[in-house]
Amino acid sequence: MKNRVTFPLKGARDYVHGTSVFDELGRLLVEEGVASASLDLVFHQMMHGFTCSIERRDARSGDCVVARLAPSDGDGFVLCFNPLEVSASAERVDYDEDAIARFARIDASTIASPLADTHSDAENMVALCKRLHLEHYQGQASRWVFSRYRGRIPLALTGDISISIVKSIGTRLTCSDVYSAGQKVGEIYFSCIA
Repeated sequence: MKNRVTFPLKGARDYVHGTSVFDELGRLLVEEGVASASLDLVFHQMMHGFTCSIERRDARSGDCVVARLAPSDGDGFVLCFNPLEVSASAERVDYDEDAIARFARIDASTIASPLADTHSDAENMVALCKRLHLEHYQGQASRWVFSRYRGRIPLALTGDISISIVKSIGTRLTCSDVYSAGQKVGEIYFSCIA
């Protein structure tokens, strides 16, 4: 397994986007020969360094990102992601969340949309969930970020995707159910930051 990765920065962001970490986890599982797993992915803080270490070990206080994986055909393990001090300019890639959500339909606390096949499943899920939050909490919160995912990996989304906010702590933290082709695939959490 790799022990470091350099992520591209998406759009004008100065931090590693959660979808980049999610997609990297999918690649790592393929390299390890793991077909599918249950994933609990937690973002404790933003990673502003784009070259990161990946360590297979128990989580520690101060880890930026912790991924707990339970393969369907093997023992569970934990991967911890932390930025490294590397001086190089970052690669930048486009990530047009508005284009992903262009055909979305929002009804109260639910968003539904066909998948944008030009983006990864994680990018579709996160962009749609963010659009839902911006619409649902319009004028109430300043900035929503992807903070946790619990469910299957790979997502293997097909057909339409729908996301419904099912729990919230005011306008600070939400939990939303993610469905694809009528089947629940996981839960995505968003946090509001000032």
